[in-house]
Amino acid sequence: MMSCRFQEEFLNVRPEERFPRFTLEDTEHVCVIATYVAAGRSEEINLVPDQRQPWFLSFAQSLSGDVEEAVNAIFTMLQHVLMAQRQYDFTTIQLAPAFSVVARANAIALAKAAKLGKSELTAEWQRIFAPGWEQDTPEQLLTTYSGGSGDSPANAITILAPNLTTSIHGEYWYLFYTYGRKWQLGEELRPRSSIFLKVPRVHIFQKIADGCCGNSANYLLDIAVCVR
Repeated sequence: MMSCRFQEEFLNVRPEERFPRFTLEDTEHVCVIATYVAAGRSEEINLVPDQRQPWFLSFAQSLSGDVEEAVNAIFTMLQHVLMAQRQYDFTTIQLAPAFSVVARANAIALAKAAKLGKSELTAEWQRIFAPGWEQDTPEQLLTTYSGGSGDSPANAITILAPNLTTSIHGEYWYLFYTYGRKWQLGEELRPRSSIFLKVPRVHIFQKIADGCCGNSANYLLDIAVCVR
């Protein structure tokens, strides 16, 4: 049964927690491997060159439904899981391929090609990982946060992100990073509401990086959080 905690300490990391909080499940490990392959970083997980295409071919052909939706769901899931696991700090976790827009785009393209067959995958692989591809890969911009405890608007956590889409993802990254897997979104108010709700709240202020999206993208977000 789910219960909401009303104490102020609810908003803080519990002192008895140890990090990483858990080990990944087998299916999550498989998805992590897929992101490393799509990012061109297979050597970091000791997957030798001759294994990469056959492994990804098998992985992609196991996907059901719309390929793009399946890949997007995998990347989003892994972002949440890795933040909940909290093996590293908030920014270091984002260095994993699951947070890379380039790796995500590569995975979608490779998976679509793999669905058509081995030769199509090989052709797409050669296109994506053509000589010099590493130099052409843009630098990944990381999201950070600052501020107070989040227990009141005055102590709101500020999400600092390069664009609006990433800032919204950043809200959830922060919540998984802080509370782990076992939390559930209660009532969410966008923008700030004057309605007083007697539930634990996390106050997150969205601030988009200067020069991107304009100041109109900034707002204070009130989130009610319950833990199981």
